[in-house]
Formats: sequence, structure tokens, C-alpha cells
Amino acid sequence: MAQRRLCQYYAKAVGRSCLTPLIGIRGGIAGDFTVTRVAEDEFIIIGSGMAERYHQRFWKMVPMPEAVRFESQTEALCGFNVAGPKSRELLQRLTNTSLATGDFPFMRSKRIELAGVDCLALRVSFTGDLAGSCIVKPKTSCGSMRPYWTARKSLTQAPLARGL
Repeated sequence: MAQRRLCQYYAKAVGRSCLTPLIGIRGGIAGDFTVTRVAEDEFIIIGSGMAERYHQRFWKMVPMPEAVRFESQTEALCGFNVAGPKSRELLQRLTNTSLATGDFPFMRSKRIELAGVDCLALRVSFTGDLAGSCIVKPKTSCGSMRPYWTARKSLTQAPLARGL
């Protein structure tokens, strides 16, 4: 049932991500998600924070198989996106994991250590630029940002809103 709601487009292999619309009860588009398969039986579905309450009502309203569980992770996880032509160079300075295209292709995900913090890294782009997203537990994210700012400052003096 969840697959039908997500237009049959979902991450079919562990470590894969995809962008997919959510089909509403009346057949229109009810949302837009990044779906990442983190295990054979586990997916992370990332949607707009602004629409989270609507999406929660939607998932509670549609019938799902008994083994399927929907659980908001807004309080448990946080994420950030780095985009722009120097984004890979910036993130590479913070990890020993190779982020080269051959090792970490587009629309893939994997667990990496970023500035000493375990995170789920997604190679996705919302802007058309080279980009990556990282999902971490909030308690660890604040301290992990200091190395990011240091690495970013060495690459550009541009304000954050302008990207890299």
C-alpha cells in the first residue's frame, strides 16, 4: 500500500535513495519525498518540515500492512544540506570515507563518520548543484558543526545563504 502511495518509485536496494511524489487519496500530489532504504526492512522518508503535520495525518489515515510502522523522527534526527561546486571538497575534509563519484554515486546513501560524528550521508541534490545531505542525532550535531565552519571558511568567504 505504501508503495502505491509513493508512485511505485521507492529505493529498491539498501543504500539507494530516490525522489518521489506522494499520491493523495483523490489521486493528486500530496507531498514530495526523498526515500532512502537503510536496511532490507527499513526506509527513511524525508519530506517538508512545513507539511509534517499534514503528512502525519495522511499516513495515519491510509491503511498499511500490519508489519509497516510510520514514526516521525523530527525530534530524534536533524539534517543539513551542503550544495555548490565545492560541496564535495568541503565534506571530504571532514571524513576519511571517499566521496568520489565512483565510491559514492548520485542518489546513494551510506553511514559515514563526519567530523567525528556518525551520520547517514545522502548524495542528493535539490538545487541541481553537486550536493550532499547529512542526517545526525541533534545532541551530536551542534558540536559537529565547528569543524564544518572551519573547513567552509577555508574554501570561501561567501555568506552561508550564497552557498559554496
